[in-house]
Amino acid sequence: MSKLACPCGEVICDKTDNLPYKGYLFADTEFFGLFEPISRDIAGFIASRLAGTERKCLADYFGNETSMDDEELVHTIIARYLIHPPMRVYQCQKCGRVHVQHRDHSVWFERFTPEATPHRDVFQK
Repeated sequence: MSKLACPCGEVICDKTDNLPYKGYLFADTEFFGLFEPISRDIAGFIASRLAGTERKCLADYFGNETSMDDEELVHTIIARYLIHPPMRVYQCQKCGRVHVQHRDHSVWFERFTPEATPHRDVFQK
């Protein structure tokens, strides 16, 4: 998605990362299901390093020769599972409506209007 029209007239843009009005939504059952494959992949890399087969493991995992430091590798493994979330969530900065993408990754979103006026930024700490 690059643009989403809010009923209030605001246009919500998504053309970069690290947006303060964008989030990701995982069902509880899906979220906890991510830990096992992430842990398995990281443990597999550690085991291959200990066995001296690190280069082959990386080539098999990424489909080509690559070299990464440990932090970069762990980051890439985790991101592989989190980068395509089931649903994206946006909050209109003008009216506060929360837009939740349908699970099929279509262009359809459900909208929810906050009770409080003025609205709170739901993604802000």
